[in-house]
Amino acid sequence: MSSPHRIVGALLVLVGSLYAVPAQGTACYADMYPGKTGGAQIQNAINDANCSTILINPMGPDWGHWYVEAPITVSRSEVTLRSTSESFLPVLVASGTGWGRNRGMIIIDGQSDILLHRLNLQGSKNSYNGVWVRRSLRITIDAGVIAGQIFHGVHATAQASAEIEIGWTLFADNGDIDVRTDTADGTYHSNVLVHDNWMYGTLYGISFANCGRSEALRCEATHNTIQPKKGSDPFDGSGIDLNRAHNALVSGNALYGAEGYYCFTEIECRMGMGITVDDTQNATIDSNSIEGAVIHGIVLANGAIAAHKPWWTSGNYVLNNTVIHNGEIGLVDARDESDAKDHNIYNVWGENTIFGNGWTGCYSNAQATTFYGNDGQDCSPQ
Repeated sequence: MSSPHRIVGALLVLVGSLYAVPAQGTACYADMYPGKTGGAQIQNAINDANCSTILINPMGPDWGHWYVEAPITVSRSEVTLRSTSESFLPVLVASGTGWGRNRGMIIIDGQSDILLHRLNLQGSKNSYNGVWVRRSLRITIDAGVIAGQIFHGVHATAQASAEIEIGWTLFADNGDIDVRTDTADGTYHSNVLVHDNWMYGTLYGISFANCGRSEALRCEATHNTIQPKKGSDPFDGSGIDLNRAHNALVSGNALYGAEGYYCFTEIECRMGMGITVDDTQNATIDSNSIEGAVIHGIVLANGAIAAHKPWWTSGNYVLNNTVIHNGEIGLVDARDESDAKDHNIYNVWGENTIFGNGWTGCYSNAQATTFYGNDGQDCSPQ
């Protein structure tokens, strides 16, 4: 198996040609600051209030890498951390034994206007998350690598953040979810945009919970390539999951997952289900490709968190998707008919291409749901 430190290759050279972000404000070189390790040098550069752009050389001070023995905290706003090169990425490695329950390799808490550009964050199964974000505004993570975290690649959590953009980044072998939003206080993140990423070998690719409450504030997952891995229970894991992600847009994503598919990380990539939607209203799921899930292709069905009852999965549009060669059912619109608090109603499934799914093309026991123009395999609800 190839080292995760080398999960860069041609994809990231391509990314370098797509992004050329100029240095902002006063630029400082991290390796000019004191510190026991490269990570400490980066932290000391951040702590210098005169430095708004921290430049990190691909050739680090720790045997070519940047060893990070404690979380790097971005403790002020309007800060850029970026590679000095548009062709090569500095490799930040979570090293040492002092990680404990630390939140992540990079922590952004209560800050705004932060850019992380062309960084390779290797968790080495020491750090919980690659980037941990709370109650922050205008955070951009692009053109890098986030791999080998215990839990998540990027975790926006606890209290809501707004205007987070994650693009052109390679995620690999993170323990649970590559990009995760949730909150502990019931607030909703807004305008979280996850686009044009490559995600391999993680239980979930993208999981939006408590994300977006209106069309203007919606969260979006667009044009990502995702090959997740299934959990010990085949119903665990999916490429994209929506849970209280109202008005979300899920469009143009390619999700793959059967045995025999090429997996970029050389880890078993087998997707439990393609796209799953729970307790979400007015989402649009269109023009995605879902192929080779172990169980189902696209599923609208409640059940994740009992404390949030009554559940409402309603007003969602599932249109123009290609859903093929999944293990059981292509399109599933389901509810527990014995539970009066399980509401699955007024969803629309139209013009989807379905074929080669193991059991059948479509299934529904939902309320007042519309199926039309779904073609290629039996779709009895229409």
